[in-house]
Amino acid sequence: MAVEHVLDALNSMTDESRSVVMADHLANALLAYCKELLQGPQQAKVSRGEKLYRSMCIYVQENFHKDITRVSVASRFGVSSAHVSRLFNQEGSVKYADYVTYVRLDRAKFMLKKYNFKVDEIAHRCGFKDTNYFCRVFKQKTGKTPSEYRLAA
Repeated sequence: MAVEHVLDALNSMTDESRSVVMADHLANALLAYCKELLQGPQQAKVSRGEKLYRSMCIYVQENFHKDITRVSVASRFGVSSAHVSRLFNQEGSVKYADYVTYVRLDRAKFMLKKYNFKVDEIAHRCGFKDTNYFCRVFKQKTGKTPSEYRLAA
């Protein structure tokens, strides 16, 4: 890193009686670098795995209402289903199925607050094939049934 070299040069100059001009140039270089950092933070390089993970998350968010299995997502992105699991565990620290459930429940919460659809219709629109399963998962994750959640909203 350039900053370390400038600091090393400044430190070495304290022991020697070199010209003050050189110290001024090094100090100015250090200040210019600090100013650059403060004006615009550098974007961290994003790995291919993280880009793929983000793309998969967006895909799930756009297609939560469909039957999106690990296998179908893997096929869509041209990777193995094991790779999908690995990406979600490494990049998102979550299991693929848990992420899909989170997205679906988040959308269900929104629909319960904003619309007067029946609970079974919301379950279907959010990608749950079984209304009873939807209600069970909803209560497990939120502590309320969908009807209780709607009334509290």
